[in-house]
Amino acid sequence: MSKWTNFRDELLATLKFDEVDDKMKENFTIWLLDIAMPLAETSADSFISQIKEQAIKETGWTKLRDLVVLPFIITIGLWVIKQTLIKTTKSCMR
Repeated sequence: MSKWTNFRDELLATLKFDEVDDKMKENFTIWLLDIAMPLAETSADSFISQIKEQAIKETGWTKLRDLVVLPFIITIGLWVIKQTLIKTTKSCMR
């Protein structure tokens, strides 16, 4: 077997959970809020700023897509996910 196959098999073995309990779900939700969301927001900000810069040279639908549609979808999508995670963590802490 190749090193990649061994690595993949070991990784898959560590990702198997015998039992998922409420504490694990709560910890994962908190990790998503504290670690994953800031990374996603930073990446989204970078992506949005680049497509808005590129939109200056565009015309028609492509300009509208890059200036309005994609930034709106990305921003609202991340906001909805973040608000859902916040509400979920609040309900876990009751």
